[in-house]
Amino acid sequence: MSVETHQPKKKRIRRVKQELDYLRRESKDWRMNWPNCIQFRQTGPLARFLSGLE
Repeated sequence: MSVETHQPKKKRIRRVKQELDYLRRESKDWRMNWPNCIQFRQTGPLARFLSGLE
């Protein structure tokens, strides 16, 4: 019995970990994308780099 009740808990923990990884990836993407904000593009430290790409 104890093994049967233990398995779902492991699965749940794994699912939570996957969700945390996903959220961490999403926040990383958001942090990478937010400099696309026009004001930041004009004033931020990445402005020179972005203008170099264009």
